[in-house]
Amino acid sequence: MILPTKYIPVPRCLLGVCAAILECLDRSKTVSELWEDTSQSYEDLIFERFILAADLLFIMGTVDMRNGRIERMLK
Repeated sequence: MILPTKYIPVPRCLLGVCAAILECLDRSKTVSELWEDTSQSYEDLIFERFILAADLLFIMGTVDMRNGRIERMLK
C-alpha cells in the first residue's frame, strides 16, 4: 500500500499520493485547502488515503504544521 506493486499502481499507492500532495503544496495551506487542491488534480482520491499520505509526509519530516497550516520543510 505504501509502495506500488503489480496490483497497486503508482496513483493508488501512498507514495504516489504523497507526490501529488507535494505538487500542490507550493505555499503553506490549511488541510482543507490542500485537500481541495489535491483532490481536484488527482482523480479518485479519497480523504482517508489523503490523510494517510499526509501523515507519511509528516513522519518522514517532509512537511510540518505551523499555526494550523501545512508547509514544506526545506532541507
